[in-house]
Amino acid sequence: PPERVVDPSFQAPRLRTNHHHPLTHSRDQLAKMDHTARLPAETLLEIFHWLRDIDNIPSDRTISTWRYRSEPLTREERIARLLAWLVATFVCKRWRRLVLNDARLWTQVPVVLGVQWLNEFATRSGELSISIDWAAYRTGITRHLVPYDEMQNNFFPAHYRRLRDFKAQLEVD
Repeated sequence: PPERVVDPSFQAPRLRTNHHHPLTHSRDQLAKMDHTARLPAETLLEIFHWLRDIDNIPSDRTISTWRYRSEPLTREERIARLLAWLVATFVCKRWRRLVLNDARLWTQVPVVLGVQWLNEFATRSGELSISIDWAAYRTGITRHLVPYDEMQNNFFPAHYRRLRDFKAQLEVD
């Protein structure tokens, strides 16, 4: 069976704390150590936008180069690279809430994470224009690509008016 990419509704598990351990801190103490809590939401969102632009979700073509590495990626490294900037949603409730509620962060819609993520990006981007990079779609390397029929029959009819950029390079079998 194909390896499953993390579900869009995934939330990192809460760590259990041992309140009797001398190194355990209260929530108030932890909040005081969280320097990002002092940053205004607008500043954090600006950082998240830079993160998305710097650590974007890879294209199928980029993923296809991973097999030529001298040391293969572990499953965890592969998932981390696939999820890229989305890991910011796993850090804390505040970061997750900010990221999930900023439609502008969700306008670059990936096809390499599967249908469920494709639909999540479309939903989370609200009514904003979206971009899709479908270049080298049919390399056959990535197992979670959105099927062509799904794009043609469901996604494009529902969202074609919102397409700002669409890049495609489909190879013929």
